[in-house]
Amino acid sequence: MSDKEWRNYIKEVKDNYKKIGHVICPAFGVEEVYFNRKGFQHLLYKKGDRRNKKDQINRLLLIDGAVEIVSNIKSYSEYRKDKDMNFWSLVGYKNNKKITVIIAQLDGGIKYFLSVMVKSTKTS
Repeated sequence: MSDKEWRNYIKEVKDNYKKIGHVICPAFGVEEVYFNRKGFQHLLYKKGDRRNKKDQINRLLLIDGAVEIVSNIKSYSEYRKDKDMNFWSLVGYKNNKKITVIIAQLDGGIKYFLSVMVKSTKTS
């Protein structure tokens, strides 16, 4: 994929991502989880460094699954607090893959999608 094709792909995915806006997450009652710029940036970068293209693609392809999990999951699997930031892990399964969605919230702020990752599961 040429650099121009890659930039066009990222733009298209970002435009679709922006259309998500927010969804109600049953794990948090009636609270909304926002799909904002911070989450999209985290799919492309980690701690200020650009993720490699394969990792970016893998994460970008999981956006729809992340929205589905956030919209339907009834409880979170893990919670942790780091200074004034709160993080929740939501775990769901799609296409024989375990998908983990990370939701973040600055104390007193909105909950927002931060990241998504996948782990293949074994079948018997």
